[in-house]
Amino acid sequence: MIVGFNSKVFFVKRSSPLEFDPVPFYARRRVNQEIDAVAKLPYYAYEFFYKPYQEFQDSILFDSFKLADVKELEEAEAIEREVKTLSSVYARSQKLKEGEIPPISYPSNLEPYPHQKVATSLLILNPDYALFMEQGTGKTKSVIDALNYLHLKEGISKVVIFAPISVVYSTWIKEIERNQTVPFKVFPAIDGSRKEKVAEINRWLISTRDKLNYLFLSYDFWWRLLPVFRQIPGKGEGERYFGTKFKSYAEKLRKAFADARFSSKVRKKLIEELKFLAARSSGKFHKLFSDALLALQVIDQVEVTVADESHKIKNSSSKRARGIYYLSWASDRRYLLTGTPITRSPMDLYGQFLFFHPIIFRSKEAFYSYFIDNFGRIESVDFGKREEFKKLVDGFSLIVKKEEVLKDLPPKRFLVRDVILSKETTMHYLEMERELITVVKGLRREGKEDEAFVVASHVLPLLIKLNQLASGFVIDADGNPIAVSREKLEVIEDILEERGNRQTVIWSVYNFEVDRIEEFLEKRGWRVAKIDGNVPNEARREIIDMFQSGELQVLVANPLASGVGLNLTAADAAIYSSLNYMLDAFLQSQDRIHRIGQDAEKVDYFILLSRLNPAVRGAAGRAELTIDRKIYERLLLKEKMADELLSVEGREAVAKVVLEYVDQLEGSSKE
Repeated sequence: MIVGFNSKVFFVKRSSPLEFDPVPFYARRRVNQEIDAVAKLPYYAYEFFYKPYQEFQDSILFDSFKLADVKELEEAEAIEREVKTLSSVYARSQKLKEGEIPPISYPSNLEPYPHQKVATSLLILNPDYALFMEQGTGKTKSVIDALNYLHLKEGISKVVIFAPISVVYSTWIKEIERNQTVPFKVFPAIDGSRKEKVAEINRWLISTRDKLNYLFLSYDFWWRLLPVFRQIPGKGEGERYFGTKFKSYAEKLRKAFADARFSSKVRKKLIEELKFLAARSSGKFHKLFSDALLALQVIDQVEVTVADESHKIKNSSSKRARGIYYLSWASDRRYLLTGTPITRSPMDLYGQFLFFHPIIFRSKEAFYSYFIDNFGRIESVDFGKREEFKKLVDGFSLIVKKEEVLKDLPPKRFLVRDVILSKETTMHYLEMERELITVVKGLRREGKEDEAFVVASHVLPLLIKLNQLASGFVIDADGNPIAVSREKLEVIEDILEERGNRQTVIWSVYNFEVDRIEEFLEKRGWRVAKIDGNVPNEARREIIDMFQSGELQVLVANPLASGVGLNLTAADAAIYSSLNYMLDAFLQSQDRIHRIGQDAEKVDYFILLSRLNPAVRGAAGRAELTIDRKIYERLLLKEKMADELLSVEGREAVAKVVLEYVDQLEGSSKE
C-alpha cells in the first residue's frame, strides 16, 4: 500500500482490501484527477483528509508504509501548512457560532440583528461559506455588509450574484440601496432582450475598481454563453476567412475553456485568441466565439460569486449547476444562500457544496453510497453516519431558524380545512384512479352538448390528474382545462368572509386554478389580482406594491412563479388551494408573509384537503385517502427530515417519522 498525495488531497492505493485506509471512502479522489490551486482548499481538507492522516501517522501501522516520492512529500508539506491555517479559521468560525468570541466589527447603515453580525463575520472569515438561513431572517443584508467590509479591507470590487429575477428586484436592489456603506454600481443582466443582458455584462466588465460592482445573472442565462454546452456550427457557417479552421478550433474550445477555469495564464491567452477569432468570423461561429469571450472575461474578473436560492443548483449534473461551477471555481470567494438547502434528500447538499471546490468529494456516487440510506423509500442519512454528516455541514454553513433568532415574529398556525368533493367529482376521481381514464359529460362547447376524455398513460400523469380533480378541474386529452366542480372555491370564499377585511394570499400550483380563483372572487366583489408565470416583471412589482399598500384584499399566485423574493407582510394568512411535492416551493411561499416586518399576533396557513364523498360507492372507509392529503403528508415528512439533518443539536429523529409513514402506507394498502 502506498500513501501519497494527488489532486492536493490524500489518496490510498490498496494492494489488499483488508489494508488500513486512513481516508474515508467517499472523500478519496481518483488518482488521475489533478487540481493546481493548493490555496483554494476548503475547510474539509483539514477535518476529513488531513486529520485522519495525522492519526494514521501516529499509529504503529505507519512504519510499514511510505510516501510515493520526493515530489509528493513536498506537496504534502505545502498542504500541511495550508490545512493548519484552515484549522485555525475553522476553530475561530465555530467559536463565533457558539458565542465564545464576539463578531467582527464592521460598518453598517442599519443596525443588524445579533445573528446577522455572526453571519457577516463568518462570510468575512471564510472564503467558502453557506448561509442556510430561513426566509425573512435577513441573509441578504449579511452578504452586503460582508462585501462592503471586503471592499474596504481587501479591495474586492467585482461581484456576480445568481438569483431569480423576482428576488433581484424585490430584495437585492432594495437591500443594497438601504445597506451600502461604500460606492457601488448595480448591473442587472437578468431581464429584457439577450442584447440588453450582454450590454449589462459588458458595462460590468469595464466598471472601475473604486466601486463595489454587482452583476446580477439569472441561473438559466449564464450557462448558455459557455461553449461547453453549445453545438459546434456546421461546415460552411461563418468561414469567410478561415474555412474549416473555425470548426477545428471550435471543437478544441471546449477543453481549452475547461482548463481556463483554474489558470489565469491560460485565460489571458485564450481571451486574446477569442478576440482575434470573434473579430474575423461571422454567423454562428461569430456568436459562439463572442459568447465564449464574454463568459471568459467574466470568469477572469470575478472575485466573489454568490448563489442565492442555491437549492436551484442541487442537481450537480445539470447545465445550470455545471455552468455556475465554471465561474465559482475561478472566484476568490464563494457564498451560498438559501433557507431550504434540503428539499428532497440529503443529496441536495452535494451539488451545492460542489459550488465551493471541484475536489469536494471523490464522486457523487461515492458520497451517496457512504452517507445515504434509502430506508422506507425516503432518502435520509444512514443512522450511523448522521453525526459525521452534521459535522460536515456545520463546517460549511450557518444554520438559522426564525423561531430561534426572531423572537418577535408571530407564531404560525396550520389549519386543515376539509373540502368534501361532490358525488360526480368523487365518481370521476375513483374511476380515474381505477381505470386511468374518465369521461366528463354534460359540457357545453360552442353552444352544444359535449363530453371530454381524461386519460393518464402511467403513474405520474395519474397523480397529476387526481390532484387536478381534487382541485375541481381536469385537463382533457386535447390539453384543454375543464372546470368540473367548485367546492374549493366556495371554501376559499368562506375563509375570506371569516377573516373580514384582512388581506390574504392564495397559493395554487396550477395556472388554470389561479385564473379561476381570481375570476371567481372578482365576480363576487373582492379586490383581487393574480401573479403567475405569464405576468411581466414590471406588472408583478406594481401588483405587489398595490397589495402591500392595501389597495388589494386578495393576491392569488403560483408559488413557482412568486414563492421567492416577495415581501407580502401586509397579509397575515395564506390559503393553499393545491400543493405539489416541491418542499422548497411550499416553505418559500410560507415565508412571503412570515418574515421581518410581520407584526400580526399570529400567521394562519389554511391547507385545503379534499375528502371523497362517502355517499358514492367505493368511497366508504377511504374518504381521506386522496392525493392532496398524501402530498401534504409527504411535505411534512420531508420538512422533518431536513430539520433533523440541518440541526446541530438534533430535532425529532427522522427514523420515527419514517417508520410511522411506512406503517400508514401499509395500513392504507390493506384497506
